Amino acid sequence: MCRTFITTKFEQENYLVAAYHFNNLYDAFPNGQFAEDCAYMNGYCYYKISPRVSLAQKNTKKAIRAFRRYVNDYPNSARVKKVNKLMDDLRLKLEQKAFNAAILYYEMGKYRASAESFTNFLEDYPGSNKADRAKFLIFKSNYLLAKNSVEKKKHQRYEKAVESYYAFVDNYPQSGYVDEAEELFRESRNQIDKLRSKK
Repeated sequence: MCRTFITTKFEQENYLVAAYHFNNLYDAFPNGQFAEDCAYMNGYCYYKISPRVSLAQKNTKKAIRAFRRYVNDYPNSARVKKVNKLMDDLRLKLEQKAFNAAILYYEMGKYRASAESFTNFLEDYPGSNKADRAKFLIFKSNYLLAKNSVEKKKHQRYEKAVESYYAFVDNYPQSGYVDEAEELFRESRNQIDKLRSKK
């Protein structure tokens, strides 16, 4: 495939077709004169068609994979700094999408799924600036799950809420969510004591 043809497709903003052919050209001639350019442009084309957060992120993930390959293959390239910045932008988009999905479960009152989703979010994005809020919402989701449970399941679920409270305050003692967490913690302890007294 002629490189001029592929470049024309890019200039026409036909990024998906251009990405496909840049990748094929790179795979066919990995040591060729234009290999580095093709590797970079493959990722950049997918970057250009990475959609807004609310949509499926297939092309975002393809862009990240292509850029990772570029950095691995050309670690001394002058483009590496730019590529790393582009990957950061793409990762933030995936991070926001994952957080939004967990929030949606929470807002729908699906508290078990919410707690699980926020837990997965923290495993995938431990350095997120939303980490304290996610940890707090794990606790609050567990609290609300216990509060809305049938009587026989309340004690165990309040105990789990208390555990997740400690996990939150131990990790984020200065968080802006601590005051609300302490209030819910006290209510959880009160409910546990009441349930024990009924036995």
